[in-house]
Amino acid sequence: MLSALSGNTSHDDPLLACLPRLRNFVASRVPEADRVDDVVQETLARTYKSSDINQLHQPLAYLITVAKSVLAEQWRRPLHDSEDALLNELRDDVADPSQQHMDQQKLEAMLAVLAAMPVLRRKVFEMRRLQGLTREEIAEQLGLAPEAVKKHITRAMLDITLAAEQQGWNDAD
Repeated sequence: MLSALSGNTSHDDPLLACLPRLRNFVASRVPEADRVDDVVQETLARTYKSSDINQLHQPLAYLITVAKSVLAEQWRRPLHDSEDALLNELRDDVADPSQQHMDQQKLEAMLAVLAAMPVLRRKVFEMRRLQGLTREEIAEQLGLAPEAVKKHITRAMLDITLAAEQQGWNDAD
């Protein structure tokens, strides 16, 4: 799956060729530009994780179906201002010591995934997810094109998704 994102352009990857239309679809349903990027990234990560992209007869239709699922999921769960707020909430809600231990292991594993990322990918991801900067702000600060920032964020999300999948974690854990 990582090879699906590595080095491919929209000319040889049917999903990447659909990105502008997918983004327009999501943008028509989500008023916040930052959330549009998040939904598109999550849609791509889920699609690469669960599908053989070469077997998709209608990649745009498939991506839109996945995006609808992502949007519905986000609508049902509350959004948090930051990852710190979410971690604090999790810490407060967990009374079971074994659950606390498992959460600590997950946190350590995710930190290891971040540490293993190429420096630029990790920096872009942290600026976006932890500092809350927009792609444009990150691009300006790092001297990158906004599309390069988008690619780094997508790859970082895919790295994290794959690591969670390899550990056997799912959203219910």
